[in-house]
Amino acid sequence: MRQQDYTRKTTEAAELTKQATQERQFVQQEYAQRITQLDNLSAALYQELVGNQAELAKLIESDPQEYLRQQQRMSQKAAMLNQVDQQR
Repeated sequence: MRQQDYTRKTTEAAELTKQATQERQFVQQEYAQRITQLDNLSAALYQELVGNQAELAKLIESDPQEYLRQQQRMSQKAAMLNQVDQQR
């Protein structure tokens, strides 16, 4: 009787350990995917900010109103980039 109880408890403990390991692996995979997504978003936002600087410099002379609109958009993208960095 004791042997059966020991065997049952050992089997239950092994099953719980297996479930916990599987859940931990799932969480780690999910975390890695989210980090990759945040890295990709961050890189894209950064490229847009860097690439738009030259165009923005041209607009200040040719179309000041458009310059202000573009500057506002870039400020929003910079804020998004900061949020992404904080989440990461």
